[in-house]
Amino acid sequence: MELTRKQRQLMDCVRRLMAETGVFPTLRELADCMEIRSVSTVHAHIRNLREKGVALMPVADVVKAPGSRISIPLFGWVVAGLPSDVCGFQENIEVPAALVPNPARTYALRITGDSMIDEHICEGDMVIVEKRDSARDGDIVIALVNGSETTVKRFRKEGDMAVLVPANRAMAPIRVPLENIEIQGVVVGVVRKY
Repeated sequence: MELTRKQRQLMDCVRRLMAETGVFPTLRELADCMEIRSVSTVHAHIRNLREKGVALMPVADVVKAPGSRISIPLFGWVVAGLPSDVCGFQENIEVPAALVPNPARTYALRITGDSMIDEHICEGDMVIVEKRDSARDGDIVIALVNGSETTVKRFRKEGDMAVLVPANRAMAPIRVPLENIEIQGVVVGVVRKY
């Protein structure tokens, strides 16, 4: 498989930064390492690598924990509200193995905001997300809107429009052309600490 110069540079930066810190780098750290200004450009390179079947984080790094728990990466927070930037890798967390059907394609995000409260997804919860680039009507998705802002909402398709529906009567749906939205994953579980 042929990789572009920038894709090889991105993979080198991931390896170098992980060797230095022991954790997956943030998009900002990768942009700085690659000497580019835009984190959305880094995100595009990551997406292109994923489409080529290249994993930036080896499957061996997603380790099964003893018993009925499994360790998955926590990639910061996602807004349950108006779309916003998502943070990069923070740490690995242990979650019930039953919530993780495909460990190599699963990660967690911490929720900030209250647009999904009627689905019992509240501020401070962690959503368990299976990486996917498509969704069915009714799925709760992590969606990248206009190439730069991420949100968690229920997905619905209406013609050539994507409708991101909040689960909070006080908030209106977000409507965007399908070409302006990228599905980054589908929520498969919620973890809450009291």
